[in-house]
Amino acid sequence: HTSGTTGPSRSWLRTREYLWAEAGMLADLLRPRDPQSALSFVPPSHLYGALSTMLVPAHLGIPAWFRPQFAGTLPPAANQRWAVMAIPWIFSLLRRYIPWVHETGQVTVLHASGMLPSAAGDFLAEAGEGRALVVEVFGATESGGVATRTWAGGDLPPWELFPDVSFATQASTTDFPAGIEVPLAVRSPRIAFQTADGRSPESWELDDYVEPIDDRRFLFTGRRSRIVNINGRRINLDQVEDALRSVLTCTDLALLPVSDA
Repeated sequence: HTSGTTGPSRSWLRTREYLWAEAGMLADLLRPRDPQSALSFVPPSHLYGALSTMLVPAHLGIPAWFRPQFAGTLPPAANQRWAVMAIPWIFSLLRRYIPWVHETGQVTVLHASGMLPSAAGDFLAEAGEGRALVVEVFGATESGGVATRTWAGGDLPPWELFPDVSFATQASTTDFPAGIEVPLAVRSPRIAFQTADGRSPESWELDDYVEPIDDRRFLFTGRRSRIVNINGRRINLDQVEDALRSVLTCTDLALLPVSDA
């Protein structure tokens, strides 16, 4: 089911074969760091949680601990290599538990379902050089995973499409001049479906806008439902949320755009 944050929650279906295949691709992103254990904070009731909390550890053949909220203790670090399945607020949690991070062999954070917060950069710096890495996944419930990038600090790299994903429009620098934004539309065998015959759409257009670099890479420029115009100035609500979380004490915080005459 979609989360309901950008419209009514809707149910989307996908085959077990493609769900398992997507988990395999996510596992392959983590495999170079050879994780020995997984720690997940992502509820398995949505697509990313089902993949990262359950199926990715199964692909890797490693034990997994699930922590559904801030409260509770973390499993013993035991100088092991850990894969941490994360959503944006987990970076603040990892900073609170930085002694645990230092007791690990290394930490690879698999992150999705939101803009990478500024706390991620602070986490990488506090973890120590070479100890931590962030692997990001870009996608949606309807499309599944679309693209990925790996970050160890410094400037963020561009996003690169998954091997079985292509732009639905031939989005390359020959089609679009540099700096031009386009809606992100993709072709993928893993697009979900709602029809009884189990046929997926040939392509899917996400709510996101991107700046294509070539036929495999892009820069994310924003989600239009999260960008509002205030007195002629475009404001990204995700960025404002991130700034507010750093100065307000609360369990969680969200800014929602509303229509007003």
